[in-house]
Amino acid sequence: MAKKTFENIELELDFTTSTFTLKKIVAADTTIPDDAIETIEKEGLRVGLRGCVAAESRTVTCHLLLTSIEFDRTVKFYGNYGEYSSAAFDNFGNQYIPTKVTIGKGEGTSYLEQRVVADVATRTTIRFENLSTQATSLSLLELSFRVDDTPFSIKFRDIPF
Repeated sequence: MAKKTFENIELELDFTTSTFTLKKIVAADTTIPDDAIETIEKEGLRVGLRGCVAAESRTVTCHLLLTSIEFDRTVKFYGNYGEYSSAAFDNFGNQYIPTKVTIGKGEGTSYLEQRVVADVATRTTIRFENLSTQATSLSLLELSFRVDDTPFSIKFRDIPF
C-alpha cells in the first residue's frame, strides 16, 4: 500500500458519541526536488531555491536549502517584520507578505533566528497566503536575512507554481 502524506487535516470531534468527522484534508505536494534549481550566495550564506507549490487554499509555499559557508552562523530569516519583511510578487504584480518561515524544525511568523551548521544544507520554507486565484507564478521572491548584524536580501525571479 502506498503511503500518503497530508499537509492539513481538520476533524470535528463529537464527544457525546465518541466519533469524529473528517471536515477537510489537503494532500501534501511531493513534487519539490531534493536539490536546488537555482542558488545564490551572499554574506556567507548559500540559498538554494527548490521550488514553490500552490495548495488549493491559495497558499504558496516556497522550499529552500539554506547553507552556511565555511563556518556555523546564526541566521535571522525575516517573515512579516516591518521594513525587513520578506515578500513575494505574483505575475500580476500583487505583493504578499509571508505568514510563516521555517529553518529546519524551527518556525516563526515575524522572524526566525536559528543556528545554521557550516556546509550542511538545511531545509527551509516560506509561506504566503491568500494569493490571487489567477496567479500562476511569482515574478519576484525577495527573501530577507540578517547574518552577523548585516541585513540583506536575496531575490529569485519567475518561479512557477
